[in-house]
Order: sequence, then C-alpha cells, then structure tokens
Amino acid sequence: MVKGPTIGATVEGCIDYPGSQVRMSGTFVPMYGLNNMFTQIPIVGLFLGGSNEGLIGVTYEIVGTPGAPVLRVNPISAMAPGVLRKIFEFNTGKQYNPVELQDRTDSRSTACG
Repeated sequence: MVKGPTIGATVEGCIDYPGSQVRMSGTFVPMYGLNNMFTQIPIVGLFLGGSNEGLIGVTYEIVGTPGAPVLRVNPISAMAPGVLRKIFEFNTGKQYNPVELQDRTDSRSTACG
C-alpha cells in the first residue's frame, strides 16, 4: 500500500525471478488525500471508497517477465466508485489465484501468487 496526499495505490502479487515471471495487480488512486475523505463518512464511506481506496481509482495489472513487464490498465474501473470497482479488478496478483510457473533451471514448478 502506498498512500500520500497526492497519490495512493495498492499492489499484490509476486515477482518470480527463477521462473522469469511478474504477476501483480492493484488499484491506483489519484489525489488520495481528497479522494479518501469520502471513506471517513460512516457506513456510506464503505461503498464510496472502501478502506484503502478512494472514490476515484483505476485498476491495473503488471504481467510478463522481470526484464520486460507489461502494464495493463482497465479505464472502465475509473467510473465505478469504491466497492463496485472490485468488479473490474484483475485477478492476476491475488494470493488465492496461484499460477503454476515452470522453473527453467531445474524443471520444478513454483507458484507465484
């Protein structure tokens, strides 16, 4: 979690150097200080921004190799406030969604997630 007055972000996932894979996802929240004020409103704040995300945010994922990662952004997620934005999240970096990766050095599989 990254948070400051100008930006906020969440990120989860992993970088598997032996398997040469990057699998991460999260949400980018511009103007985090102002955006996160809505979460302070009792009950309504949960729907407008959740606990660590603001009213306006964009979901993203980073996939590929450590040497050439690819950033993908879901612009439609910016139109969905708080809890509704979860519908548009990428499941790339989720720990409950492990992906089997092949280790090139000794043919053992490792899980990144």
